[in-house]
Amino acid sequence: GHTELYRGAEYAVDFLPKRIQDIDADVAKVAHILRGKILHMAAARPSANKPVSATSPASSPKTQSKRHPVPYRLLMIGASTGGPKVLQELISRMPGHFPLPIVIVQHMPGSFTKTFADRMNSVSALQVKEAQHGDRLKPGSVYVTPGGKQIYVDGKREEMSLRIEDPLPGEIYKPSVDIAFRSAAQSLGDHVLALVMTGMGADGREGAEALVKAGSTVWGQSEASCVIYGMPKAVA
Repeated sequence: GHTELYRGAEYAVDFLPKRIQDIDADVAKVAHILRGKILHMAAARPSANKPVSATSPASSPKTQSKRHPVPYRLLMIGASTGGPKVLQELISRMPGHFPLPIVIVQHMPGSFTKTFADRMNSVSALQVKEAQHGDRLKPGSVYVTPGGKQIYVDGKREEMSLRIEDPLPGEIYKPSVDIAFRSAAQSLGDHVLALVMTGMGADGREGAEALVKAGSTVWGQSEASCVIYGMPKAVA
């Protein structure tokens, strides 16, 4: 059950539904997915369990003002395998007066995202919730994309809202970091700060490219602190 799982959530690196059929009806495809996850996690270095540094040279206001004079309006975070643990650590360290809304796109089944959001809300000074269609983005609030859905950022600057839609046929990631990042690039241009964190695959690479072309900033999690240096490596 969700409650039993979350008693040890600080050690979780990935989530799977109890019913294998909820992943895909094709058993061979599911077996391939599971083998890939197991092999990647087995190969991860012990250093991947070290805490993520709360500070970096790029986080100083002076450096930001030199590199990006336009004020950010939105922080977007994409993650997959290893993401739940590092996201909880990151969000729990942020102050309640954090000046931006935060949208999280974590690869996770829909049955887990509300529990995940509630858990982070209980350990954070920020307001964390599972995103809903029509949510207005507010500073200091965190919106976790529902599993099995796609999220889009609509509006401009102070009038941003979220659009939640069912995935289209053929979309592999549900939610997709690429789709979320591209929508933010289209709506907000150079006003986005995006983080691509630990995860297998390359989801986020195309969305990051769209953000950078629009003038926004993309940061990637360091290889040493990733459980799987896949998504950040693809972006880099």
